[in-house]
Amino acid sequence: MADTTIDGNVLTLYDNWPGRPNVAYDSLSDFFTIAEQNVSSPRTFIPGDKAVIRNSGTSLGTAGPSIFTYLQALNNTTDSVAIAAKVICVPDVTLFPFRVTNDPDDILSLADGLCAVGLTTMTNLYFGWFWTGGQCPSDLISGLDGTFGTDDSVVVGDFTTVDLTANAMGFGIIAATTSACGYSSGADT
Repeated sequence: MADTTIDGNVLTLYDNWPGRPNVAYDSLSDFFTIAEQNVSSPRTFIPGDKAVIRNSGTSLGTAGPSIFTYLQALNNTTDSVAIAAKVICVPDVTLFPFRVTNDPDDILSLADGLCAVGLTTMTNLYFGWFWTGGQCPSDLISGLDGTFGTDDSVVVGDFTTVDLTANAMGFGIIAATTSACGYSSGADT
């Protein structure tokens, strides 16, 4: 199938990452004041920390909680695109539990339904927050407004991560060896 796209406002990610939100913020500005996004040595947060912020849905997206997890980015830019806003990532093969990549050649497994979406451009092996559960936070983070890559198979219902023809991760239909990482209330185009 050819790669296509889906509107982020119809996406809800299942928070399949271990742990529960342990950081709560009343507003996005409070969150990003100390967010330590794209840093080589985090001082406040540790990989695996989770934050929950409510996406208001007033101008974009669906109202509801959005969950973010603090992860390490593995950018293998020799044969895939760099991690940035709306780039879909999964755990990489190094077995470091909170390191993610968007390179389909370096993934650990799709069987666990773990998925993380970049919020900003990430430097290789730097740490930062990724959207990992709940409503698409397009009302909170302008870089997440718009469409996400799919393999032309997403319909209303559960979806998982798949290898796109563009040598990047995207969303697609669940296969026998994969688990759901989210739910779509609309189909791709």
